[in-house]
Amino acid sequence: MCNGCRRIIRCQLQKQYYYADFAQQEYEAVRSESRQGIGTAPEELQRIDAVISPLVKQGQSIHHICSTHADEIMLNEKTFYNYIDASLLSVGNIDLPRKVRYRRRQKKKLIKLDRGCYEGRTYQDFQRYVNENPDLPIVKMDSVEGKRNCGKVLLTIFFRSCSVILAFLRDANTARSVADIIDDLYERLGHDLFCKLFPIILTDRGSEFTNPSAIDCTVWSEIRSRVFYVSGSDKMQESGG
Repeated sequence: MCNGCRRIIRCQLQKQYYYADFAQQEYEAVRSESRQGIGTAPEELQRIDAVISPLVKQGQSIHHICSTHADEIMLNEKTFYNYIDASLLSVGNIDLPRKVRYRRRQKKKLIKLDRGCYEGRTYQDFQRYVNENPDLPIVKMDSVEGKRNCGKVLLTIFFRSCSVILAFLRDANTARSVADIIDDLYERLGHDLFCKLFPIILTDRGSEFTNPSAIDCTVWSEIRSRVFYVSGSDKMQESGG
């Protein structure tokens, strides 16, 4: 670090500085991200969902499914209950006859985030992509919640180029509900118009946005947009841009 160096004025080498405030912000952002979300990749979660959800809908219990399909799913019962409770699978608590009779616990343990979804999608990657494609419009996506645990939540889509904002009401703040809205917009607008309006999507690192492949790719794996994430330490810089 070059902080306090006496030769800094005459030195011709590239300078490196340490800023305590910035380092603290980075640390707090990493600490926060490590304590939320899930630890399973989107593709693996989709594969597991295809196995377990049809069986649950047929009336089989989670215990029976885990016992008879242990080699396929390779997860324990508790993990499946956490995934279902977090609305990450096609089935919900209403599909578990015994669970709906239990009183809801006051404290819920958060499950670990798969940080692999951020690879190549950080705010620094976003800045590089925008510099390489300066003519592409940027769309900011966010969630607006009312009272906690009330269920309903808004998905907001803000077009920076024209200061237009769209809002969509969702029953739950889940990754699936976000993907469903994007898929519906894609079907209504068509491929060409959607790609023209949504070439770059910038959002935060909320758990509802941790399935980027479902947002920037169609069901046929055709790329229709590019999703990037802004962390807590980047929000001040982004708000000033």
